[in-house]
Order: sequence, then structure tokens, then C-alpha cells
Amino acid sequence: MIALKDLFALYFHGLKAAVAPTLSMPKERFAFVAAVWHYIFRLSGRLDRLITRWKNGTLPKPRPPASPQPGRTRAATSGKPAFRLPGGHMWLIRGIQGTAFAGSQLAHLIATSAELHAFLEAAPQGRRLLNPLCRALGIDFDKPTGVVLPKPQAEPEPGPSPETAVYPPREPSRPAECASHSSATAPNPPLVFSSA
Repeated sequence: MIALKDLFALYFHGLKAAVAPTLSMPKERFAFVAAVWHYIFRLSGRLDRLITRWKNGTLPKPRPPASPQPGRTRAATSGKPAFRLPGGHMWLIRGIQGTAFAGSQLAHLIATSAELHAFLEAAPQGRRLLNPLCRALGIDFDKPTGVVLPKPQAEPEPGPSPETAVYPPREPSRPAECASHSSATAPNPPLVFSSA
């Protein structure tokens, strides 16, 4: 089984490969694509570091979200170009159609990876990192496949072994009236051949 850290590494590698060809778009689109590339690169790094700390038992204590300071924007504090990515439903797929596959892959990972859910239970900040990506790809984290996932049922208790099993008596293969009719009928007389 592939470890969660490696699964995310493969996932983000494929997502960046889908975005890379669009970096040659016209200048009016370059700012958007460059911001998407930076977002994916930064998100993959943060998740990788968080999973590593979870595995090592060195997770930081969750901190309450910091309130934004008036008069300071994110772009101004980070020194990056002032470009704000959209925040609507499926904005990434609408902006770069080649990323459509990433939604179904992430939904499958959420729906099937027990290690991912164990990680998110121990590190709620991981959920906060994934929620915007889920929204960008048009999936619901709690219903990744479009339906409420059923809880795993308990394993059924094993039945008796063939040596100790008690089986009910077999029913007759023919109706009773057929059986009584056949028993009341005399057997056919033997054929006698006379010599000429």
C-alpha cells in the first residue's frame, strides 16, 4: 500500500503537469496561471511537511485563525504580485480545463484512504488546507462521491464448520402424489420370447 505522503506527491505532480502547459498562455492569462502554479506548489509543500510531522509525532498545537490586520493585504506582506485567485465552486476547472481529472482523483482518495482520515483527525489543520482545493475542484469533502458514504459494517460472525453444521432434511424432488402413484403402480412384466 502506498503511503499517504507518496500518494499526495503523485497527486500534486499530476496536477502541476496539467497546469504547466498553460504557462505559455497570453500575457493576460499568465498572471492567473502563475498564481495557480504557486498555490499548488505551496499547498503540496505544506501538506508534505504536515504529514511528516504527524508521522514523527511532532505536530504543532492547532492555533486559532489570526484576524486580518487592517490596511495590510496578503500580497503586500508576502511581496508577491497582487493577484487574487477566484474562490467560487470549480474555479480551477473552469480556469484550466486540463485539471478536471484532479477532482475525481481527490474524491477517490478522500473516500477510500483510511490513513488520510486518521491524519486529518490528528491534524485538523490538514482539513483547512484541503477544503479550498476541494472547492476549487468542485467536490464536497464530506460527500466526495456525491452520496453520503456508509459507515463500515461489522464483520459477520463465522458460521458452523461443515463437520458440525446441522442441515434440515431434504425435501422430495417430486410431489407426494407422484411418489404415491409410482409406488402403487406394479412393475412392468418381463418380456418372454418364444422360440419358433
